[in-house]
Amino acid sequence: MGKKLKDLFMQDWFFIVIMAILGAGVYTTTNMYLTYGVGTFNMVTSNIYLSERDWITMGSMGIGIYLARIMEGPMVGLIDIGGGVMVGIGTFLVAMTGMLGFEFILDNFYLSLLVGGILGLIQGSAIMLIRKLIPAGITASGSDIMMGVGHQMSAYCCPAN
Repeated sequence: MGKKLKDLFMQDWFFIVIMAILGAGVYTTTNMYLTYGVGTFNMVTSNIYLSERDWITMGSMGIGIYLARIMEGPMVGLIDIGGGVMVGIGTFLVAMTGMLGFEFILDNFYLSLLVGGILGLIQGSAIMLIRKLIPAGITASGSDIMMGVGHQMSAYCCPAN
């Protein structure tokens, strides 16, 4: 990898750009699943709830994993792609969109792409903000504690899961 490319990847703002791209991709696959019955970057149970448009169950399942991964991201210096992006944006935030009555966003490819990018941008910015607020010299080794907590919170919020 060239030095310029490596330097680019080490920039804080580039992490936010990558999160925006990931968010757009994951959120847009929901549109593909609802329109064509294929796609989505999340759990099989989420797809069942998604096909039935069961937003409450889908949201309660996704929130625990999402919150745990957002808290864990700044501690370990990166975000868990499975929990933070695929389940967080692809399950929890999709469910929130449906619960709030904005299903037209999920049914429109371009709106899904735009909203997913914005959600990824917000998520990446939040992670970088939390990371910047951690005092210098503090080693955050809380990831040992966080292991599995998302799935435990998800089971608590949605016992049927």
